[in-house]
Amino acid sequence: MHATRLGIDTPWRPLFRPRAAAKDDLGPAIRERWLELQRREPQLGRKALARRLPAEHTWLYRHDRAWLDAHSPLSRLRSPPRNRMNWAAVDQAMAHALRQTAEQILSQSPPMRVTLAELERQLGRPGWAGKRRAKLPETQATLADVTESVEAFRLRRIAWAREALERSEGSAPAWKVHRLAGLPDHLSEAVRHALDATAIPCQ
Repeated sequence: MHATRLGIDTPWRPLFRPRAAAKDDLGPAIRERWLELQRREPQLGRKALARRLPAEHTWLYRHDRAWLDAHSPLSRLRSPPRNRMNWAAVDQAMAHALRQTAEQILSQSPPMRVTLAELERQLGRPGWAGKRRAKLPETQATLADVTESVEAFRLRRIAWAREALERSEGSAPAWKVHRLAGLPDHLSEAVRHALDATAIPCQ
């Protein structure tokens, strides 16, 4: 019977209303769409996924945050483990490279002094070996063997200058050797003796 005929002053309402979908009913489909997009485009990050699926992201953020965090790219990313340096292999390779470079420096004319700084410069690693002495025992032994003291370098410069003068002029006076070798005025006894001697003693 109609409400107005009964004198009931109440607006009419339908006896049955469609039931709103419960969040538990929506969840599986939303989660599947979120996962499916990641399977199709694994390069997308979480922000890109949210832009592509804004409604799904909002629903998951509000109703299932833990699941969203566990199934989003950012939560799965882990920094790759750092490979441990094989210092023994590095040491062996560096020692070999230093010895080869020292031989190249010794072959240059006019002579150049073999120093740690020059070796590292020519290898393109300035300061590298010097900062890792404790980890590179073979490298340190090689450096001790191939680098030159100031005195040893001056003796080698004298030998080079004398040979160059004898080849070009037929003689090598001490004063010309001194000048060509680029020696300072104050010399050690060994260098002074080598400069004045007819034969230069071996190093």
